[in-house]
Amino acid sequence: MPTREEILSGLTWIANEYTGIAIVWHLLILLLIAALFARWKPGNNLMILMLSSLLMSVSGFAFLQGNYFNAAVFAFLLIASILVSLRSGRKAIRGDRSWTGIIGLLLIAFGLLYPEFVNTDSQLDYLYSAPTGLIPCPTLSILIGFALLYRGCSSPIWTMTLGISGLFYGLVGVFYLHMNIDWFLVAASAFLLLNKLIFLKKSMSLSGHH
Repeated sequence: MPTREEILSGLTWIANEYTGIAIVWHLLILLLIAALFARWKPGNNLMILMLSSLLMSVSGFAFLQGNYFNAAVFAFLLIASILVSLRSGRKAIRGDRSWTGIIGLLLIAFGLLYPEFVNTDSQLDYLYSAPTGLIPCPTLSILIGFALLYRGCSSPIWTMTLGISGLFYGLVGVFYLHMNIDWFLVAASAFLLLNKLIFLKKSMSLSGHH
């Protein structure tokens, strides 16, 4: 396994070498959010596919940087998401207007403003150049945020896969890379998993009564 210094150096290199790509991702995500707030309701399958492009991006940049573990993990997540999208149906996404949805929005904002790795003299630069779509933690934060906001796009498998991935990368970030900011991802991932498990338990209980 690469050393802590090697991993941090690689993430810093990606974040600064491909800032232009990060800016593009910020624009695309903000356009998606604007369209959703304008009441565009894509199907669950299309939503998962659109968000999966972030996974492809992280896998590709990890491969370029030589972190083949991250490249393989995110390639697996990409393939799993595509397969899940084929089974998730074309029914329109449903927003969650409870506090779960609020947490989702906050997590998306956190992923877009992730204040690490970019070499800058101004914190304002993170508004548009945070390494969203380039490295794992901010990208998983955004995906988990959308999963919380739109009930996992009606896919328990996709939801659980994101939750487990977020928990893993968040814990690695906190305990191996000493990135305390990743506690946000750990907490959000645990909340997503717990929320889905409670929902599944209630669903099974209701079906049992019938």
